Amino acid sequence: VGFYSSVAIGADGNPVISHFNGTGSDLELYVCADAACTSGTNQTLEENGDVGRWTSVAIGADGNPIISHRDGTNDDLELYVCADAACTSGTNQTLETGGSVGWWTSIAIGADGNPIISHRDSTNNDLELYVCEDAACTSGTNRTLETGDRVGYYTSVAIGADGNPIISHRDEDNDDLELYVCADATCT
Repeated sequence: VGFYSSVAIGADGNPVISHFNGTGSDLELYVCADAACTSGTNQTLEENGDVGRWTSVAIGADGNPIISHRDGTNDDLELYVCADAACTSGTNQTLETGGSVGWWTSIAIGADGNPIISHRDSTNNDLELYVCEDAACTSGTNRTLETGDRVGYYTSVAIGADGNPIISHRDEDNDDLELYVCADATCT
């Protein structure tokens, strides 16, 4: 357990940690019972196929964890939306299916309260960004941001002071650290 871990601080001030269980190839979440995480509960969220790689967790506008991850069985970008702060239940949804996508996911909550997820399209060697149209990400748009060379490795997304996404990533061909700065909140 513990592969590809990501941590966020819940509305209660306690950490939640998404991670991949390599034995079962599952997406899991450890929900801490206190701020120091001296105890807590580990839960399996998704176990259909090889899921949960490259997890990234954020706290949604509703105060509940939301976790991006890769479905390795189907080569898809997926998102697990928790129904409550302790994530005792939730819904896993497939966001992007075009090619071998969802590598090195990173999630942030945009200024509008909707999730955005950076990831790599391994089929086309591109840096991509999935922009959710609502807080539960029931629909959205996948955007190709950077093409040429083998880009989009090890993505990390944050929201800048202007409310626009900023994505760091690696250009594998040139051995470079790169930064993609979006011109607006949805990176159009």
